Amino acid sequence: MTLLNLKRIKVEDMTQLWRIGFSEVSPEWKQWDAPFLNDYHPYPNEKSFINSNLAARIMSDSVRGIFFNDQIIGNVTRLWQDKEWQIGIVIYNPELRNQGLGQLALSMWIEAIYLDYPNLKHLSLITWSGNIGMIKTAESLGFQLVEKMPSLYHFQGKEYDQLKYQKDFN
Repeated sequence: MTLLNLKRIKVEDMTQLWRIGFSEVSPEWKQWDAPFLNDYHPYPNEKSFINSNLAARIMSDSVRGIFFNDQIIGNVTRLWQDKEWQIGIVIYNPELRNQGLGQLALSMWIEAIYLDYPNLKHLSLITWSGNIGMIKTAESLGFQLVEKMPSLYHFQGKEYDQLKYQKDFN
């Protein structure tokens, strides 16, 4: 039986997280997570990662690890921006994508946020038009496209739109 759950990331999870997400020079997952921003850099060892500002954010209350069969495989995030919660997700291992794990994890995260904020009117999710997997996941979870900023991003010689999705709660 496989088990997927979300839980707060602890220091003891950081070595595995460094290995799967932040040790490579050019990890595959970054091709989908806003690659045009050029904001990624690898950490030379787990100690430098654990002592980083990024690690502090990853271990904060706004992030949960995605654990599959008790192994961390990614994380979900929430960020209070422009007077609303914006959520995100990353699964680091490409072999674990397209199996419904991201959709399940994001669904669990939405439910957890709503339990914390029962008067929440909506959640937002921002992606780019090159991330078809995220678009499909958002739409399958009931998010509606509410804003499109054409040709905002440039990546590998192509232009991509910024897409803002929103899920309303009644």
